[in-house]
Amino acid sequence: MNILIKNLLELASLKKKETYVLKEGNLSKIVDLAVLTFDVKAYECDIKLESKIASNIKFNFNTYSINELVEILLDNALKHADKKNTIVVSLKEQGNNIILTVTDTGDIIPNGEEEKMFERFYRLDKSRCKKENRYGLSLAIASNIVINHNGKISAESVGKVTNF
Repeated sequence: MNILIKNLLELASLKKKETYVLKEGNLSKIVDLAVLTFDVKAYECDIKLESKIASNIKFNFNTYSINELVEILLDNALKHADKKNTIVVSLKEQGNNIILTVTDTGDIIPNGEEEKMFERFYRLDKSRCKKENRYGLSLAIASNIVINHNGKISAESVGKVTNF
């Protein structure tokens, strides 16, 4: 229950964009460090973690929120990836855009569910979430973080490959 309350409070604070402080920094370093913190967890899940992070990408961001975003996306990928597979985190500049992608091979997202995944309390497999004390807030939090950084978030599932 404490996790639910924490997540609801975090979601509420993210909706108050005026309290959101963005500072220019090296986004590549922040994302790389966030990925490194998941190495042990990935190893324990028998999953390889690979990063393809372009160096020295400068951006205005909130460090805490970017860490949280990467953590949410990696945690989600670890929960849904097949064992003995690889999760790939990539960060690159494409024109005026910065693209962060987390790719895993595992659970399939049914057609038409991709956009719903970012709604509060939305869960694909409700029975599994009850057993694991999951409330369907993480991707809603991730969505708000991206919106507060003037970005867009999406999910795409082709076969067993899922990209966020």
